[in-house]
Formats: sequence, C-alpha cells, structure tokens
Amino acid sequence: MENDKSRFKDFVVRMVSAFEESDIKYAIIGAVAGLYYGLGRTTRDVDTLTLVKREAKAATIHHKLGEHHFSVPPKSAFIEDLLHQTPLRCEDTETEFHIDLFGVIDEIEREIIENRKKKHFYCHKVWISPLEPLIILKLRAGRPQDISDVTELILSNQQSLQWKHLRTLAERNNVHEDLDILVEELPTSRKG
Repeated sequence: MENDKSRFKDFVVRMVSAFEESDIKYAIIGAVAGLYYGLGRTTRDVDTLTLVKREAKAATIHHKLGEHHFSVPPKSAFIEDLLHQTPLRCEDTETEFHIDLFGVIDEIEREIIENRKKKHFYCHKVWISPLEPLIILKLRAGRPQDISDVTELILSNQQSLQWKHLRTLAERNNVHEDLDILVEELPTSRKG
C-alpha cells in the first residue's frame, strides 16, 4: 500500500511539473481534489481542468508531458483536442495511473480556473478546485460514486463550506433539487 501511495505521489508531482513548466492554467478536480477536502477514497487517475487557448501552449504541454513520462496522443491530434476542449487521456508510462484533461467549456469550469487555490499536496504546491464548484461538478456527473463523494465532502467540511455560494451554484447548474435532497438525508448536516 505504501509503495502504491509513493508511486501515486511521484505521478502527481511529475504531472504538476509538466503543467508548471508549460505555464498553463490548470486545476485538479475530481477525486484527487476531493482528497484535499477530506475525501477518503483512492483513485487511479487525476482529473484536471485546463485552460489552453493558443496552439503554442498546447504544443508546449504536449512536449512537457512527454518529457515527464506520459504517453500522449500524436501532437497534431493532442493540440486539436486540447484547443477544442475535447477530453484527453494521457497514460503514465511508469505506473498504471493516468491524467484526464478537460477543457474549460462552461461557467462552473471558468469559476474553478478563476478561483483555483494553490495548496500543498504531496510535498508540492498544486492548483486545486475550490470546494463548492467541485461539489457541483460531482452533482452534475450524478454517478453513485460522485453522490457518495458529495455526501462525504459536505460532512467533512460543514464548518468551512460556503453554503450560500454552494446553493447559488447549484441553482445556476440546475442541481439544486439534488443538493437539497442530499442535504436533507445527511445525519448531522448544518443544512446551510
């Protein structure tokens, strides 16, 4: 287990190094961002929101990911997909982990990039999603694991959660009814 954790840490550090060396705006989302907020499950991937608008930046991140031992699609396809916000998967050649890159395509994703937080994670400073938009992304996905994650995130962060902002985001993203139902079912929730 410790070896797996060490390999995942190395994977995350190499991924972040590639992003930082490319000077792109990114934010870790998904379960790995959830780890920072107290989510207690493991994952084999890192979901990352990226804001890349220029071909030169896309070419740079393609090159840097390759330098850091990630298998990337052919350069022209990678650039095309990244610039058109098509999700991309980059396998780590040293482990069984992978990166899923997502482009910024809507308001909640823009909010994540604009309000991302630089946090200490695995002995490295990384950009992660703020908690409230992360919860909204998981509610929008709506898979059983995502709903379970939302429950755990709310229970773990009741005191620091910005409830008013969360509810506003939920209304804007048409998941307010899902949020209300979930909050009502929580055993000890503050219920915003």
